[in-house]
Amino acid sequence: MGCDTKVHDICLLCVSGIQRLITHQIVSPQAGANIVSMLAQLMDWNFDSIRVLQTSMLLLSTTTCVRGKTLSSCLSLCFRLLGSGTVFRHSLMFYF
Repeated sequence: MGCDTKVHDICLLCVSGIQRLITHQIVSPQAGANIVSMLAQLMDWNFDSIRVLQTSMLLLSTTTCVRGKTLSSCLSLCFRLLGSGTVFRHSLMFYF
């Protein structure tokens, strides 16, 4: 619900909370599907692409709740972010 506000600071807090839930493995398969669809919406709204990629990679690498169509959507999201180049431009800004 917080990410639906489209307010950057609120979305940032929500994504951080979701990352903590994923880290503690408290995510069910239904919640995993909701997280992936929320990440796709955030990407469409031009939210921080690094945060979206971090969250999707965390979801893929630490849990087994993402399967089937949700898994393909999450992988597609990662490849779209990596292919866009915006992740690399944002990460380079932090280094210089």
